[in-house]
Amino acid sequence: MPSVVVGALAWIIRGVISQGFARDIEKYKAELEQQNFEHRERFSTIHQRRAEVIANLYGKIARTKSVTADLVGIFQQGGQSLIEKKQKAAEIYNDMASYFYENCLFLPKDTAEKAEKLISTIKEVLIEFDTAQMGNEEYKPDKTGLWRQAYERLRDEVPPILEELEEEFKELLGFIENRS
Repeated sequence: MPSVVVGALAWIIRGVISQGFARDIEKYKAELEQQNFEHRERFSTIHQRRAEVIANLYGKIARTKSVTADLVGIFQQGGQSLIEKKQKAAEIYNDMASYFYENCLFLPKDTAEKAEKLISTIKEVLIEFDTAQMGNEEYKPDKTGLWRQAYERLRDEVPPILEELEEEFKELLGFIENRS
């Protein structure tokens, strides 16, 4: 008889412990599901913000490149004065650079470094051109060679950097598969 009592007692204890484990498992399962939901939401929000930053930055880079090309182009069309073009280019450049530095934390380090290199190159192009046309209210022939240098740097150095940046932006947005 004592073995029957011990067996029944063991069966009851095992059932109680089993129910306790089942409750604990359900509690942990609910906590994990909540953490998973929070992680997905956080990732989704960060990805959405990153996509906005990339789209806005790319637009600002494209606009800056276009306005800079208009400013430093060897063949100039009439319309705007040199001073107006320089002012417009400086404003658009400053807007792009400010936007980048305010939002670069949303970009991976390598991508941010490429964007910074592009921004720096455009800045150098603008400085070279400004130096070539310093004090002029209208375009004048350049004896320093800096105008041509600025034009050639914009034509030769910026496109490869921009192409790499475009590829990285597309990869970050999920348009193309990871290249690694």
